Amino acid sequence: MIPSMQSPFHARRRRFAPLTLLLLSSACSTTRALAPQEIPPQAGGVQTPSNQTGTPVPAQQTAVHSRTLALLLGSDSYQARFRQDSDSLHGFWELEYLQTRDDDRVFDAHLRRVGRVQDSALELGVGIGAYAVAFDASDHEVFAIALCAGLSYDLNTRIPSALSFELSVAPEITTFKDGESLVDAILRYEAQITPNAFAIFGGRIFDAETPLSDEVSHEAFVGVRLGF
Repeated sequence: MIPSMQSPFHARRRRFAPLTLLLLSSACSTTRALAPQEIPPQAGGVQTPSNQTGTPVPAQQTAVHSRTLALLLGSDSYQARFRQDSDSLHGFWELEYLQTRDDDRVFDAHLRRVGRVQDSALELGVGIGAYAVAFDASDHEVFAIALCAGLSYDLNTRIPSALSFELSVAPEITTFKDGESLVDAILRYEAQITPNAFAIFGGRIFDAETPLSDEVSHEAFVGVRLGF
């Protein structure tokens, strides 16, 4: 018998298929769970502390900004992110520009619907994202439509703070031009340092699969988010 041969194209599809199905399942489950409980988000993922004890919360800890601008610096890249909260969407939309030391560039836009899980400190969100990536060395270009999911957990600390994780996945079927798939994962810690500013520490893994297996960013970053 002649052994069957499978191309790298099919191998990549099998590799990302379980991740895509998991993200779709999570999105459906999260939407059902959040439907009766949706509330407008607050800037930076840091929510107003619960005041169930009746103790007054200082005014500087309750500042809410409908618009924020984040500037993030890594060892090989910088990022700028603008976010606009929306009461009508029960969520937010966000624009980002990223550039690396190798002159690789990423433009992306996200639309996300968020809400709290009952009265807990956990906030979940699902949405979609659009990516445009340009690699300078290989001259490759990647365009993608991604499914996105995220969670944020308010930490019970003296300083209002939150730990969040975001995942965006675009399989081969929604990746175009020179791209074959795209994965963008961000882990972030945010702490409110003034009524109008948040300190940010985190890490990001951004892979855009191409014939040369290009990658954009695998690094830690620090930055600030300013509310206005």
